[in-house]
Amino acid sequence: MACHYQKLLWVALTLGVSVSALPGSSKATRADGSPSPPVATIKSNNAQTETVFVGRSLPEFDQELFLGIKYADKPVRFTPSSLKTSYTADDSDSGAYTASMDDLNISQEAVLYNATEYGYECPGYGSDETKLVDMGLIQLNEDCHNLNIIRPKLHPNETQLLPVMLWIFGGGWQQGATADPR
Repeated sequence: MACHYQKLLWVALTLGVSVSALPGSSKATRADGSPSPPVATIKSNNAQTETVFVGRSLPEFDQELFLGIKYADKPVRFTPSSLKTSYTADDSDSGAYTASMDDLNISQEAVLYNATEYGYECPGYGSDETKLVDMGLIQLNEDCHNLNIIRPKLHPNETQLLPVMLWIFGGGWQQGATADPR
């Protein structure tokens, strides 16, 4: 089990450093003058493919959010999940990202990952999960291995590396998730 947590920590740090170290194109604007969403690019094991995480801005706090990023494949009954090493556009719980690649100023071969919404919460034994589901705050699903990365917004002419905060959610295998509003 400790080995699984070490791998998870490595994946989270790799994604976090990738998202924080690469300047996003959040300074770019679309043809209609509205700002482009923040993006972060990681290279996959295949040098030909890159994944572009498209996030959302939180201007009140001067932050950029990349939410619901899968760190493991969907579990198959009674077997451990394997760590995610590559992504497809359909991997996101939020569905495929539908904006034009021209708006984002990225390669046409890139995989766009919609990281604009929180991922699913794991079903558990918590007594309040039903209330949160009924309120529409969370969705339950076994495919709930995801993490969120939040970084300070990169302002024009800034190129420095950004800080990364890593939080591994617990819940005692009963309740709690990255989308839990508490």
